[in-house]
Formats: sequence, C-alpha cells, structure tokens
Amino acid sequence: MPQSLSPAQAEVVAEVVAGKRGKVPAPMIPWLRTPELARRAQRLGELLRFDSALEPELSELAILVCARHWNSHH
Repeated sequence: MPQSLSPAQAEVVAEVVAGKRGKVPAPMIPWLRTPELARRAQRLGELLRFDSALEPELSELAILVCARHWNSHH
C-alpha cells in the first residue's frame, strides 16, 4: 500500500483491514482513487461473501463459478 494515501483513503483502508477481510483486496487498490467508491464496493463485496444466506461452501462455489464465467483472475 502506498504511503501517500490521503486521510480519506487511509480511513477506508483502516475500515477494510478491521473488517471481516482483514486485508485490502487487490481489486480495491484502484478504487481508492475515489474513497467513497472503495468504501461502498468493499461493503457490497463483504456482504455478498460473508453475510450471504448461502452456506459458506456454497457461497465460495458461487463466487468461483462467477469468476470462471467472466475469466476473472481475482
């Protein structure tokens, strides 16, 4: 993570690290150019991954199937 984060960017990074992920996911790094976008996208991702109505194993399977469909490397 670059040391030249603005206060707003640093606040978002701190929120993400303190959350369920525990680290900043790679796709979030460019989102940090607009801290509010990063905050909202991270919350959506956290909701879909960790607070889904699906069991954890099915949630991970759904994530992998979607990633494969879109040829995602993340």
